[in-house]
Amino acid sequence: MTFYSKSLSEKDFASLSGLFGSKIVLVGGVYWIEVRSFFYRPLLPLPVHHPQSVRAPLTAKLGAYQYPVKSEAEANSALNLLMFEQARAYSVDGLDKKRRRQVKLAAKEYEVRPVTDVGEFKRQGHPVYLSFYERTRYPVGAKRRDPAYFAAWADAIFSIPNVLILGAYREGVLGGVSLSYLINDTVFYATFFCDDEALKRYLSDLMLHSVRELAATSPDVRQVFASMFKGLRGLDDFYLLRGAALVRQPARLEINPLTNLLLKRCLPKQYRQLLGQVDVPVGGAGAGDGPAPAKATSHDPARPAEFS
Repeated sequence: MTFYSKSLSEKDFASLSGLFGSKIVLVGGVYWIEVRSFFYRPLLPLPVHHPQSVRAPLTAKLGAYQYPVKSEAEANSALNLLMFEQARAYSVDGLDKKRRRQVKLAAKEYEVRPVTDVGEFKRQGHPVYLSFYERTRYPVGAKRRDPAYFAAWADAIFSIPNVLILGAYREGVLGGVSLSYLINDTVFYATFFCDDEALKRYLSDLMLHSVRELAATSPDVRQVFASMFKGLRGLDDFYLLRGAALVRQPARLEINPLTNLLLKRCLPKQYRQLLGQVDVPVGGAGAGDGPAPAKATSHDPARPAEFS
């Protein structure tokens, strides 16, 4: 069975993103996501846009908007993406010794399989989400702490076709959940949350491995999108140390002059990140991890180790 055989439509992708608490706006045939207050990017980070035809949300004129473009000549900034390229070539044997060991240890404890019963997902998934929230206090979608809201969210997730919902079970009890989906030739590793015990037992490694392994068996998949590069060592290193590439995509930033001045003077680090000016990582989060297999490239095409 090929799990990534049908592409999620952009409309369904917008609906799914809205279920995670993101503000999505459709303007000129493009779905935009509000990344920060009054700052927008296209929901799909890979397709390029022509500056002459881009129409942004009105409120973006108060802040900024940024979108991928085809060439450096059109660009004044960059989007930094964490990608697992050449998805078909993936094998657990390609990981370093430490990461292989973590995958194998978790695989002895957990069975990863698709979740197809929404009732089971509601019953077992909510305690897992609560454990995740108490550990991280991750604010996006925090309304899911309420059982009724979580149940409604689950119903909505299960109603969207072509979303792969994977559950990790230990002795029949759900310990972690991931959501992923194919858009065009790219698998988006969109959501992962787990309970405290699963995190200690390296489930984050096993779940990422499972998604990459399924992508490797899918003829239509070229790459796996993990996350935007955030400039946070622990979050970015999780992917970089497992083979992700740091891909630099030329982008066009349109910013309100006053906003530009304030950011440049008051928040210079964040301003550099907005422009895509980041240092390519050279090492992992822990001693003895060795160099990260990162590279900076440009090609023409939303997260930490656990996210929601």
